[in-house]
Parts: sequence; structure tokens; C-alpha cells
Amino acid sequence: MPYRSNSQCDFKQYRPPQKKWKKFFDLFKENKNPRCKLSNSSAFTLSGNPYLNKKNAIKLTKLKIFILIIFFIAWAGLLFFLPYFSVKKVSYEGLNLIETETIDAFVKKNFLEGKLSFIRKNFFIVSSDKIATSLFKEYPLLSATVEKIFPAELRIKVVEKKPAIIYDNEKKYFLLDKEGTAIKFLRDVEPSEYLVLYENKTTASSTIKNASSTSDYVPAENNRTHIPSFVSVKNRFGKFPLIYDTRKKSVENGQESIFEKDLIEKIIQLTDVLEKEGTIRANYFVLDEPTAGFKIKTNLAWDILIQPAKDINSQINNLKTILANNRPTEYVDLRFDEKVYWK
Repeated sequence: MPYRSNSQCDFKQYRPPQKKWKKFFDLFKENKNPRCKLSNSSAFTLSGNPYLNKKNAIKLTKLKIFILIIFFIAWAGLLFFLPYFSVKKVSYEGLNLIETETIDAFVKKNFLEGKLSFIRKNFFIVSSDKIATSLFKEYPLLSATVEKIFPAELRIKVVEKKPAIIYDNEKKYFLLDKEGTAIKFLRDVEPSEYLVLYENKTTASSTIKNASSTSDYVPAENNRTHIPSFVSVKNRFGKFPLIYDTRKKSVENGQESIFEKDLIEKIIQLTDVLEKEGTIRANYFVLDEPTAGFKIKTNLAWDILIQPAKDINSQINNLKTILANNRPTEYVDLRFDEKVYWK
């Protein structure tokens, strides 16, 4: 009597022998067309499969997972270590006050170079948000955005704070914005920008000389006067109003509230009004005490004393009235409403 199996798919004993390498690759194939279709798939369970070795099935599953992990690690390693994905170009847009070399050195030092630079420069590891945040803290910017361009470029776009005045504290020149923040250091005050009252060693007579000059004169005590080089400073750094603050406040780049915002607005307004008149130009402004007003050193032989807390246009109208019939030689004082003093 011929042998009959109880299994629905009892053909294993008749299959030809299979090579081991083919068995290995068959593990990753999905058998879409089984040679045996179960007549009752719901009745077929793992426990009813006489050819399934549960231990071997678990081992095969673990092997598949292990191979997938190795593949993922190798793939990630290629992304991290291949030079193709290393940032090679950093471009900048919107720079005017900030020098490209300065900001480029900052970005490379803090985010692209140093220890493990081959990892830090990787396109997928570089953080555009961190770079933008650091730039915003380090430089006088209104905004900063960093765009990553595949596979190896960073494009940095910034909007700088706009300068309003040039500030001179008798030691250094700075650009200030309308809020009174130092947005850029310009240069140090040079020795030639001082005038000193000298006394003759033999006759005890006095004269004004450049601070860098040498002669038979010696400097008189407490008679050192700073004269800003407004022409060279404005030609080099921009035609902004120049304020010489005799209070000699200590200033650092990026420092806020150095100069009163209201005073900056008044100085800009005064500069514009005088330019429109055409005859008088403000070379620079001198501030001793804000409540007492400030002095305008003009292009003429005399100065203007003005009170920014009061109406500017009214004081300028008073100036016009005085100049209509008078020729001052030293100053015109407009700080006391309708009472105008001149000499």
C-alpha cells in the first residue's frame, strides 16, 4: 500500500539537495509563489508544521537583524567619513560693517575646525541653528540665517544693525546704532589728536602745540585738549555725525546703552537741519553733561551751544534771526529759549 502523509505539503523528502550559499540568500527572499497552497490555512499552525525547527527559526531571525545592523553602521560610516560630505565652502551675504575674514574665522574656529574636524565639518552634523545663534550673539546683527546646501556648502545670510553716529570717548572711535549700542570698533585715538598747553622752560610763557611735538616747552599741568580728526574719520568710516563725549566713558565693542537714544535722535535731526540750510555744517558735537546741552563745532570760526531737550527747530530759527544782523566770532548760545547770547 503506498505511503500517504498527513501533511498538506509533504514534498520535502523529494526535493533535490540545495547548496549552502543558495540557502543563505534564500533567507532574504520573500516566497511570493509557494509551490504548495494550503487548502485550509487557518488550520495550519507552527505547532503543526513537522519540518519547522523553532530554534533554527529564531537564530535565522537574529542573523537577519545582525546583518541589517552591520549594514546600517557601514552606511552611516560612509556618510560621516567620506570627504564628499565634508563642508568645503562657506559663503556670506549682507556683510558691510563686519569684515568677511573676521566672521569666516569665527565660524571655522568654533564649528568646522579643531579636534575631530573631519566629523565637525560633516554636512549632516553641522548645526545651522547653532551657528546662527552664535553669530547673533557675537556680532551686531538684526538677524542671521544659515542654509545648508547639499552636499558640502553653507550659505550664511545676515542683516547688520545700521550705524547712526561715530562715538569718540577720547580713547577710541566706535560706530553706534540708534539704540546707543557699539556695533563696531573703528580705531584708537592717535597722539596727534591732542593739543596741549606748553610752558617755556626759561620764560614761563605759554603756547598751544601738538602733543607729539618736542621743543624747549614742557606740558602745562591739566591742559591737554582732544581735537577729533573728524575729516579723516568721516572719510574713512562714513559721513555720520561725530560725537566727542568728554565724560570718557569706558566702551567695549557690543556694549549697549553707551549713549542716550534721545540725544542720538536729536543729533541726527540737527545735522540734517544744518545741511538743509547749506551755510553751516556740523564738524562734530561735544558733550560735557547731557542736561546742559552740547556744543556744535561748526565749519565756521564759531560754535553753537544748543539744548536737545527743547524744540530744535525753534532754536534754529533763533539762530537765523541772530545771523541776519550779527557776525559772531566765538559762539552763539541758543539754550535759553528766546534769550540768545553770542560773542
